[in-house]
Parts: sequence; structure tokens; C-alpha cells
Amino acid sequence: MRTIVICGVLMPVVALSAHAGDLAPPPGPVSPTMKTLEEMEPRRFIEQSDIPLVITASGSYYLKENLIPAALGDPFIIEVRADNVTIDLRGFTIIGSTEVTTADDGILVNEGTNGLTVHNGTITLCQDAGVDAFTLNFDTRDCMYRDLRLVGNLGAGLEAGSNSTVDNCLAARNGAAGFFLSPGSVISRSVSAENGASGITSFLSGQLVIDRCTANNNAADGIALGGSCRVVACEASANGGAGIRITSGAVVEGCSVTANDAEGIVIGGGIVRGCMASGNSSHGISVGSESLIVGNSCSFNSSNAGDPAGIFVTGRDNRIDSNNCVENDYGIDVNGIENLIVRNSVSDSNVIDIDVAFGNDAGQLIGHPGLFFVATNPWANFIY
Repeated sequence: MRTIVICGVLMPVVALSAHAGDLAPPPGPVSPTMKTLEEMEPRRFIEQSDIPLVITASGSYYLKENLIPAALGDPFIIEVRADNVTIDLRGFTIIGSTEVTTADDGILVNEGTNGLTVHNGTITLCQDAGVDAFTLNFDTRDCMYRDLRLVGNLGAGLEAGSNSTVDNCLAARNGAAGFFLSPGSVISRSVSAENGASGITSFLSGQLVIDRCTANNNAADGIALGGSCRVVACEASANGGAGIRITSGAVVEGCSVTANDAEGIVIGGGIVRGCMASGNSSHGISVGSESLIVGNSCSFNSSNAGDPAGIFVTGRDNRIDSNNCVENDYGIDVNGIENLIVRNSVSDSNVIDIDVAFGNDAGQLIGHPGLFFVATNPWANFIY
């Protein structure tokens, strides 16, 4: 029989004592170990008791609550007199008037102040502008406005200084323009609706870019700019004036202009490419001189007063190329001289399909060529 013996080894147990240190506190006052409120939130808050507030130091500020004017006839609720200031509305509202108090501007930017950022809230019911950063000499510069609602102010929603950036903002039901821009500015992904003047407009000319914006139901033009401007992928409809109007040096690309009370697009000179102009009460596209009008669709531009054209040319040295015009009063109407009209197609005009004055150059006009036609002239214009 096999026997298994289990042997145990006894190990000595050593008691280890832990050194707890000196329980007596060090001499002198006890230093705080927690962060201060300023360290945790270095921005300065703005509350109602601060109003009217004049900001004279650069830095970051935020609203703690909704703000209203302190008295009747205040010139502003917040005035900015320092460069490089950020104001975070934090979803709160600056309210420009109550039953007993009023302010002209929600935020007034002092002349020559640069680098302001305002974002994330609403400015409403001011006696003048929601934000006023405009100066006649354009010396308020380099400001940014984003995620703002500018609603129901008696003046403009936003008056921006030069080289400003406006992104993802709404201007609605203001008494003047929705957005009033200065030279060198860019506005993108924004909506301007039901304002008492033009939806998006500018003072004089100057390198403006309007990108993916909407301008609807404004009392004047949807987008009205000076020269040297680019309007891209915008929509302008049901405005009291033209959908898009630019005096000269225009580039208008990929835009939709519909049901405006005047023209769809008006340019003094420039490029209109790949746009759709439909149902306007005057010309779909009206052009002055030295322009390229290419690849556009113009339809149903008609009126009981006058005879709107899909494309209307008043000046000289324009190239009207590869456009399609359907069911306008006039398809293409060229009144100027020394213009080139090629490769266009026109159908079902109420008055005349293509009307070109003497002194212009136009490709062969081929009317209703029928099924499986072969055209040997690559520059021909077609009526179908």
C-alpha cells in the first residue's frame, strides 16, 4: 500500500510596521489645495447688473443670463472698446427693448476695434442693429460671428466691419438689411429672411464671398453687392427685388433664383455659370458688358408688364454660351453689340425665342431639327 506524506513548512511571520509620518502640521498658514473659481473658469461673466457694459480689456467673456437695457434710450447693452475680445452668449438672449427700457444696439463695436468674436445666442428687439461693427473708414476689422440669431431688430441684424467672417447665422424680420457687410468679408451657411431691405448686402465694393447662403422673402434684393464679389451655391427666392444683384466683377456659380419680383440675377459684368433662374417677374439673367454667361437654365420668367427674357443682354463683349431657356417671354434677347451667342437651346417662348440685334455674332440658328438629326455646325443655337 502506497502512503503519501504531506509535509508542511512553517514560515516565520514578520510584522511590518508602516511609518505614518509626523501628524503635526508644518508651521505657518495652511495653503489652499483647491483651484480658485478664476482658475477653473478664467472667463469673466456678464450679468444684468453690469449693463450697460463697456469692455475695455482683451479677454473672454460669457453671459450668465439674458440681458436687457438698463434705461430708456441707452445707446447699447454691451460696447466693445478692446481688441481681441470673445463674447460667448451661451444660448442666452440680448433683448434690446422692454416695456420701460430700450437700447439702440445690442453689441456696439467701437471704431478701430479689431479681433472681436461673438457666438452662440440671440440678439433681438434692438432699436437699431443687433450687432453694429460698421465704420465708414472700415477700421473695425478681423471679427468673427457664428451661431447667432439676429431677429426683429429695427435696424440691420448684423453690420460687420472689414475682413469679417460670418458663419451659420440667421437674420430675420429686421427693419433694415439682414447682413450688411464691409470689404474683404466672407459669409457662409447663413439665412437672411423677411428683412425690411436686402437680405445680404454690402457698402460699396470689395472682395466679398457669399457661400451656401439663403436669402428669401426680403423686401428688396435677396443678395445685393458692389463689385468684385463671388456668390456660390446660394438660393434667393421670393424677394421684392432681384434675387442676386452685383454691379461689376461678379462671379455667380451654382445658384438658384426663383419667384423674385424683379430679375433673377443682374450683373454689370463677370461670370454667371451653372445657375437656375425660374419664375421671376423680370429677366432670368440680365447682363451688362464683358461677361461670360454659360451653362445656365432659365425658365418661366414672364410678366404681364414688359416681356422678360430668359437671358437679357444690354451691353457688349459678352459670350452667351450653352444655356437652356424654356417658356420665357423672350428666350434670349440681345440688345447690345459685339456679343457672341453660341450653342444655346431655346423652347416655347411666349414672344420670340432668340432676338439678336445687328452688330452681334451668333451661331447658326437651327429650328426644330426633328428626330435623329445630325448637326455639322458645333456652334449652332437650337430652337426646339
